[in-house]
Amino acid sequence: MTDTAAPQYPAAYNELMRLMREAATLRSTSSLLGWDQETYMPPAAAEFRAEQMALLSSLLHERFTSPRVGELLAQCEADPVLADDATAAANLRELRRDYGRATRLPPDLVHEMAETSSRAMHVWREARDRNDFATFAPWLEKVVGLVRRKAEAYGWPEGGEPYDALLDEFEPGMTTARVTQTFDALRAGLAPLIRAVAESGVRPDTTWQQARIPVARQMAFNRALVEKMGFDLEAGRLDESVHPFCEGVGPGDTRMTSRYTEDQVASALASTMHETGHALYEQNLPKAERFGEPLGESASMGIHESQSRMWENLVGRS
Repeated sequence: MTDTAAPQYPAAYNELMRLMREAATLRSTSSLLGWDQETYMPPAAAEFRAEQMALLSSLLHERFTSPRVGELLAQCEADPVLADDATAAANLRELRRDYGRATRLPPDLVHEMAETSSRAMHVWREARDRNDFATFAPWLEKVVGLVRRKAEAYGWPEGGEPYDALLDEFEPGMTTARVTQTFDALRAGLAPLIRAVAESGVRPDTTWQQARIPVARQMAFNRALVEKMGFDLEAGRLDESVHPFCEGVGPGDTRMTSRYTEDQVASALASTMHETGHALYEQNLPKAERFGEPLGESASMGIHESQSRMWENLVGRS
């Protein structure tokens, strides 16, 4: 008979995973506040929400970068039993990478970035409604300045550039040079194709895309669509926001939004299918068993976007 019992891990590894789950729970609380800020939060709560986001970010950073986490990580890395266990080894490899990056960030920068981003989000929404970029511009400048400081804190390899430090956060191992090389090759093939299509004289009938359909009917249709795609509405939500997004809050809780306009039904459909691609990926991660472990999280932003683009373009536009 095959032994299917769960492996018994050393006490240090179990403690490390417990601390990571606690950190992930704090992060999920921050995610939920961020989702609320973009959906149902009353505008008058913006100032206090920025305080909440900043405090949670500081607490999370403090927990994740604590000396105890570093001690446990080093202890686990020195354990030959864990080195031979594929699951534990993968978790430790990714945690070492994340811990190394996080410990380079000054706590005051983490606090300021969270607070500024939250305030900037509120200003952006109001400025967007009025088509008033001048109001948002100073906040954009602040955010960019903070992100530059973040890149400096991370550092980047010799011969690289500051954006490499930021890019690595979303797509491990990727560099600006490799991205440029990839898009240069795409441009060489796509630009002539687009030009040929534009000059062909063929104009598809897009009248249906301008048909006026009440937002309530669009929302009902989009809700039925995401269920048809496989999204579990018992373990998630579809709501409305100024800019569509998806948030994997935690086990059994994946939130996504779309944007609706009466005469832009195709735009709403594309947004919904795109975000559902993200949401399906989130719902199929092993969060129930591995919440807080790197193995319970998405592999990278590139993998995440491959799922959203697949559903939006290969399925939705086919």
